[in-house]
This record gives sequence, C-alpha cells and structure tokens, in this order.
Amino acid sequence: MYLLEDRLCYGSATSTDNVKPDVKYILLEKLPARQGGGLAVSRLKVAPQGLNGQPGDNCAFHLVCDNRTHTFAGKTPEDALRWTEKLNDLAEKRADITFSS
Repeated sequence: MYLLEDRLCYGSATSTDNVKPDVKYILLEKLPARQGGGLAVSRLKVAPQGLNGQPGDNCAFHLVCDNRTHTFAGKTPEDALRWTEKLNDLAEKRADITFSS
C-alpha cells in the first residue's frame, strides 16, 4: 500500500513469475468528506482470514469508501496506526476544503 498525490494504491506492486503487477487504487477525492473530518477507518484487533502475509494482531484496519469496505494491514501495529492517522489527516484536509467553499 502506498500513496500517490491523488490516490491510495494497493495490491501487488511487483511482478513475479511473469505475472504482471496488480495494483488497484482509491482516488483520494472519493474518501468521504465529513464535516469535522473523521473518516470511516477502524482498527481491527484480529486480522480477518485471507489477508496476504497473515498480519499479526492489531495490524489490520477497515476503510469504508463508496459503500465498500476495504481491509488493509500494516506490517506492525505501529505501521497500521500511522496509516489510519495519515488517512484521517487526508480526510480532514478534504473536509476543510469541501466545507469552507
């Protein structure tokens, strides 16, 4: 998972065994802008089955966007916390722009 100027990218960013990379993305403009900031991000105590890399406890989080729930995981609980904080910061900036006009 990584951020570009206008999107949050996730998936396989490298190719292996002649398989093309499979990178998906969420446009940052699609992150819900709510008055007061607040994004629908929630940390998970236990990672759901099926996540790549079988993340440890407190490493996974949900992001709700466009009526979909995306599940991501950091390598460590601290990494997951940084991602959720960064995504909330982006949502707050978006809300400030949206509701100040």
